[in-house]
Amino acid sequence: EVDAASALLRTTLAQRRMLLLLDNARDSTQVRPLLPGGDSLVLVTSRSQLRGLATREGARRLALDTLAPAESAAFLRQRLIDRTADEADIRALADRCGHLPLALAVAAERCSRYPDLPLTDLIAELDGETSRLAALEAPLDPISDLRAVFSWSYDSLDEESRRAFRLLGLRPGHEIGMPAMAALFAVDIAAARRLVDKLVDANLVREHRPGRFVLHDLIRDYALEMGSEKESGEALLRLVSWYTHSLVAASEADGRSFRLMSLDPVVDGVTPLSFATSQQARAWGDREWPTMGSAVRLAVRAGLLGPAYQLVNKMFSLSMRHPPAETVPLQELGLDAALRAGQHIDAAYIRNQFGISRARVGDLPRAITEFRGAAEVFREAGTAAGLEMALSNCGQALSMIGSLDEAVAVLEEAYAVADAAGMDDRARASLIGLAEVYVRMERYEDAVRLVEEEIGYASVDVDSSASPRMTLVDALIGLRRYAEAENHLRLELAHRLEERNRWGEANVLVRRAVVERETERVAQARATLHEVVAILDEVGELDRTALTRERVEELLASVGSSASADRDVDAEAAQGLGGGVALRP
Repeated sequence: EVDAASALLRTTLAQRRMLLLLDNARDSTQVRPLLPGGDSLVLVTSRSQLRGLATREGARRLALDTLAPAESAAFLRQRLIDRTADEADIRALADRCGHLPLALAVAAERCSRYPDLPLTDLIAELDGETSRLAALEAPLDPISDLRAVFSWSYDSLDEESRRAFRLLGLRPGHEIGMPAMAALFAVDIAAARRLVDKLVDANLVREHRPGRFVLHDLIRDYALEMGSEKESGEALLRLVSWYTHSLVAASEADGRSFRLMSLDPVVDGVTPLSFATSQQARAWGDREWPTMGSAVRLAVRAGLLGPAYQLVNKMFSLSMRHPPAETVPLQELGLDAALRAGQHIDAAYIRNQFGISRARVGDLPRAITEFRGAAEVFREAGTAAGLEMALSNCGQALSMIGSLDEAVAVLEEAYAVADAAGMDDRARASLIGLAEVYVRMERYEDAVRLVEEEIGYASVDVDSSASPRMTLVDALIGLRRYAEAENHLRLELAHRLEERNRWGEANVLVRRAVVERETERVAQARATLHEVVAILDEVGELDRTALTRERVEELLASVGSSASADRDVDAEAAQGLGGGVALRP
């Protein structure tokens, strides 16, 4: 029996110094009977973390990760020494194998088996997500077959953990957090933590930083192969619902809740996040931004059209802190999904957001087309809130291309729509755009009156470059009332710093630099503009209607210029910096 055999082993080895290698151990229970006493050493390899041995027997664990890229390339070069291979192809093949030693060995064996097969052909096979495991098959040797090796870990799990592993194959993006996994599994956080802990112990999942988990790409392919279409579809729906409603909570915590588009209710088994502060909400949103984009693509691919475009809609506020080039493809997907679902009013909301993104990249004619198209849908449907929004955005975009009289007419119509519907907040927002147009028309007194008497100073959009106070500053600069402008800039800068809004901070600072330039504080103006350049280097050009690198360089060149006295510098300053307007989703 096992106990007697174990005792005999310990007795036999008691006076010896032996090295025992126990390869591919299933668990701690399998290892314990083979542990000798005395001065012997046991080296155990396993796909499990063998936590029990570390706890009770004091085993020292050494985690083996995948190879480094340089090590993977060296491994392949050594195995492929008899054939000519381009260095770039070697690196690409190593990447496709995920730097996993067994995958590299199988790929190298296949290349040596078919010496006339170009490496590029194998790389092309490995590029397909569903074909990587097939391309690395070794069916006649289970010990060398990736599926077989992964199955050793998978088969050791209980059924609940197997289900969790299969569902993690769906995880969008590179990593996933515990709350998202709870939604994926349809369990609470505590249960999700227990399940993931079992997967980590089996080395199927890795916690690469606190609370963030990853699957190796080839293991993810195996998880997807093991799942069913029905199981995967239900889990993906839960995940997208969790992201959408967590975004609603984040927007509310950030004071930026836009609820014009109706949403599907939260899916059963899903508990959206809540946030105590705007900082928490923003930090979560920025961390999850890439994953949400991947979730949209997965949902569209799975035919979940409504959930996909609703998530795109709710990502808008978050998108304003990211380059518009990342947002445009998602909005195109969302718009197409809404139209395919036959939801034309919802499509108009996304079209309006798409117009904003086109404006942010500097394509104002396309933006105006999108705003007008959305407005027509809202007008036909009798949707006052949507119509006011699209008209207001259209009017502001028209003003940016110099169609000022038309812009005034469109914005006045937007105000009339909001006023007739009793939407005081929307009417006020239309007036902000009108005040911006007045600045461009050099009607500075009208702009000041509109802000001071009818709008107020409070920032309505901390992610936008514009606010009533910023519009007032532009008008005050045009009127050469620099001391008043600087006081408002000081308050606005404090607000942006409190919100940790670097893009908004840059837009305040560039106006401060103009005031410093016009009051002949040359050194301060140059220092401020260099600070703006540093911010642009950090966050990029998030909105070309508001601020560009070229505009900052022009201002730098103008500081201290002797020609400044010969031009209407104040009008130039006010009109040149008044471009960033609070386009609204």
